Formats: sequence, C-alpha cells, structure tokens
Amino acid sequence: MMPYSWDFLKQFHFSNQPTSAFNRTEEVERSYNLHGTEIKKMGGTETYLKKKYLTNEVKYAMTHNNFPYDMEEGIVHYVIWFKLESFSDFNNPNEVRKIIKKFKEDNSLEIHDTVFFQNIERLRSVHEIPHIHVFAKLA
Repeated sequence: MMPYSWDFLKQFHFSNQPTSAFNRTEEVERSYNLHGTEIKKMGGTETYLKKKYLTNEVKYAMTHNNFPYDMEEGIVHYVIWFKLESFSDFNNPNEVRKIIKKFKEDNSLEIHDTVFFQNIERLRSVHEIPHIHVFAKLA
C-alpha cells in the first residue's frame, strides 16, 4: 500500500468523511496494538486519554497523533481530543480552524494547508472521546 498523498487527503473534509479505514505502516500498527493492550491494563482508552490530555478546565487538546496513518513525506497527522460535554461548542469547521490556528501559532509551525474530519462512527477506534483528525501539509 502506498502512503496517502496530499491530493488524496484533500477530497475529505468536515462533511465528506472517508468511508473506509486508513492504513498505518506495519510498524506503527504493531505499536498501536501494543499500546492498546497496555492502556487496557491502565483502565481503558477513555481513562488514559482523559488523564493525558483532558485534565482540569481544558475543553480540548490538539496533539501529534502518536500512531499516524501512512502519509507521504511532508504531511503531519494530528488529533484534536474533546471533552464530551464541550464537543458541541467546537463541532463545526470554523471552530476547528481556530483551534488549528492557535496550535500553529503556539508551536511556531510552518503549515501550508490543513485537512480535517471526524471519522464516521463505524471507523472510530476511540468511541468514548470525540476527536477530529487533522492533516497538515508542511510549508
């Protein structure tokens, strides 16, 4: 399987999500599965993510995806994790763009363009915490 290209990613957006799962490299997939096993021992995905990213008054957290899909060079995969109770405040393209802009500025990132979407329900590996995938084309 070839890494996903920017041209391929550009077809997706907030109202046109992929209908089939994206692949990871074999190495990343192995790490992902091992990590999932370890997380289960620590109380599950929801507990882990809340402790790691969604503590205190934080309503969301944008982070590198530790287990990114297989992308071409120059594309970075991020995830925005949301507290369930605040997700409806941010569940629209304009609010997501604001989050990305702030993340870009806070981290002095040279990003040329972004694509973002939430996977459809049947493709979500994490169901308990709303999250949006963000792909950044580096400048």
